[in-house]
Amino acid sequence: MKEAYLHHLWQLKRLPLNRLRLTNGKTFYVINPGWLNPDSGPDFFNAQIEMDGMIWTGNVEIHLKSSDWYLHQHQHDQAYKNVILHVVLIDDQPLEINGAFVPTVELQNYIDAQHLYQYQSLIENQSEIPCARKIDPKHISVQQQKDTALFQRINRKGMEIYAALHNDTENRQKALYYALLTAFGGRANKFAFQELANSLPLEVIFKESHDRIRVNALLFGVAGWLKDLPRKDAYSASLIHTWRLLKQKYRLLEMDKSTWKTKGIRPWSFPQFKLAQLGALLEKWQQTFHEAYFHELDVQLFQELLIINVDQYWETHYQLGKPTKTHRTQLSDRQKNEIIINGLLPYWCYLQIITDQNVDISILLDALTQIPSEENFITKKWKDIGVTVRDASDSQALIEQYHSFCANKRCLSCKIGTKLLDNRLDEALWREDALQYIFW
Repeated sequence: MKEAYLHHLWQLKRLPLNRLRLTNGKTFYVINPGWLNPDSGPDFFNAQIEMDGMIWTGNVEIHLKSSDWYLHQHQHDQAYKNVILHVVLIDDQPLEINGAFVPTVELQNYIDAQHLYQYQSLIENQSEIPCARKIDPKHISVQQQKDTALFQRINRKGMEIYAALHNDTENRQKALYYALLTAFGGRANKFAFQELANSLPLEVIFKESHDRIRVNALLFGVAGWLKDLPRKDAYSASLIHTWRLLKQKYRLLEMDKSTWKTKGIRPWSFPQFKLAQLGALLEKWQQTFHEAYFHELDVQLFQELLIINVDQYWETHYQLGKPTKTHRTQLSDRQKNEIIINGLLPYWCYLQIITDQNVDISILLDALTQIPSEENFITKKWKDIGVTVRDASDSQALIEQYHSFCANKRCLSCKIGTKLLDNRLDEALWREDALQYIFW
């Protein structure tokens, strides 16, 4: 058993509260279990407990064993001095604070066995989706959890932009630049493109945006692709020559080429080809991206803004100096959608954060429902167990659900998981005296 399970029982009052007794035999009553603390310090803040005719307000600490208090060195931490109740599975050692015994309740004889069994069966399940065999794909809890996971995903990405800019909320163009390059990197080269965004100021690109070769020389040069590159053709030679001038002019540094991942990547996702596409987009940045476009999330407008004209050289190249058969250079519809989902929508969320607005998930939902669902191994897993994946709102939600909840066995934080646990607990209630349990 994990402490998180005891947190769940305490927070939601999934215990026979009218039968609980302190280890000294005295009765007590839980008026308010307190607020769960996700950070360091006591597990629950501002709880209210009635004991001996008095109402105590303070913190509650939960452990599997009461001796864990000393194992975790809480006796030396001032943050735990205001603990009014110690909740444990097993009381194996009396607890004292400043010479006074701390009221303790032992739970091992009060936990519903079937509820515990259901919980253990979820977290010990080796399936990548723990509830795969038990989930009812049509139950409302599935859609509720999708909404929760989707909001978490987009909000997290917005916060990542905020953190990357070190709280610099004045330069919104820089934030959009960072978000756009993050999206361009995709799964394989996300961090490399972020390093590029931090190494090559957008202001420098603006100053050279009158010339496509100069923009591309900046991108390829800072990215490290022009260092020691043989001059196999006129285009490569032009980039190298221009980069040497711009490197001196702006005192720019080169990234290590090993930062970029190339193995196992399809040609149209090669870093150099993506940089060429990015250069075409950045060249027209000042005519393309305006904050006004983000007042409302117009997916069709975003898709039009992502129409680019790449240098003709790249029609027969995916890498510098390595000719290939003729191929398209435009961003595909799928690539545009990925940039919108992973760059432009998180940037919109970032704008809500820095202007102290609550993110309206309905606006996000409306935008994402206009975009087809992503097709990958994660969405396939959900489809295989009958969960609907209609559009990008579903696929984004289920990707987040998979990585953040399922992979970490956070079933107690998941509406689907808690519903499954509640169903089992309800069945137990019908077999026992329902009055033994109080649910708030």
